[in-house]
Amino acid sequence: MFPLFYIIVSLLVVLPDVYIRWVCLRGMDLGWWNLLFWAPLAFFVFLLVMYFAGGPQPFVFKGMVSAILCFTVPKLLFCIVSIIGRAAGYIAWDSGGSEVLRGALTGGFDVAGIVLAGCFLVSAVYGLTYGPKRLEVREETLTFEDLPASFDGYRIVHLSDLHACSYAAPGLIEKLAATVNDLDADLIAFTGDLVNSSQEELDPRMTAALSSLRARDGVYSVVGNHDYCEYHDYAAADGAARAFAEVVRRERAMGWRVLMDSSAVITRPAVSDNGEPERRQDSIYVIGVEHCGKPPFGSRETCGGPFTGCRRCFSRRILLLRMILPPYILPRPLRFS
Repeated sequence: MFPLFYIIVSLLVVLPDVYIRWVCLRGMDLGWWNLLFWAPLAFFVFLLVMYFAGGPQPFVFKGMVSAILCFTVPKLLFCIVSIIGRAAGYIAWDSGGSEVLRGALTGGFDVAGIVLAGCFLVSAVYGLTYGPKRLEVREETLTFEDLPASFDGYRIVHLSDLHACSYAAPGLIEKLAATVNDLDADLIAFTGDLVNSSQEELDPRMTAALSSLRARDGVYSVVGNHDYCEYHDYAAADGAARAFAEVVRRERAMGWRVLMDSSAVITRPAVSDNGEPERRQDSIYVIGVEHCGKPPFGSRETCGGPFTGCRRCFSRRILLLRMILPPYILPRPLRFS
């Protein structure tokens, strides 16, 4: 689908191994250790073959992420530091320095690269194994001068990038749902990437847990690039479109309101200056924009449409926008005042 993207990723996987084997380990007989050295690259090639052959996508996705975080990135970090060290050593030697100084710089930077790569590996392993189990609630307060008094203290829980199969471990998605419900939200906003690549990730256990999410004004969601189910090969030309339609159908079956370049209005009885309710209604708008981003992720939003009919000032609108940004994978409640 994105040949240039795959070429770049493949080069980032292969080149560090080439550099380490034929520059840092040049002349060394690794014997049987050669098998261990090339095993991560062989695993990556195996995953690529599985992907293009239409293998089990959750397994391929998890394997790719794990291989890149645990092997590719640490090796890249080592190579960058090592190359800097060799360049510094060469410059020092070319400027009249001794071979001892050159060797010390090269060796010192190699050690620093190993330490840096090791630290990243430890953090990656922690993130992959224990990270999804750690739920942290962070609160932020948003203040608007012209917010209707009836919405003072309005509480929003923001969720994003669940990637359903990442929460497949027993009890994990149930724990997340219970954590969100304990926040007593007025509205839950989910901003995309409910699945990795397939509607099948929304199995009965997953949908049951997500259906249990409760907020006074309901759950509103937009779709992300993964929800279009395009990171998958299909026998039929409309396979991705049908899978995407099923993802949206299952979201709506869970009681979520999916906004795709559309909007909704939430009303409250207006409150007078003395705190008494009035007959008129105050309102805020929830606007959902489809995924927008740069290649290879594409953009689908048509920003004019969802604003139609939203006549009030912009600060009375809640914009649910899906972009390629650092994902918020933890509950993030917002309070309006």
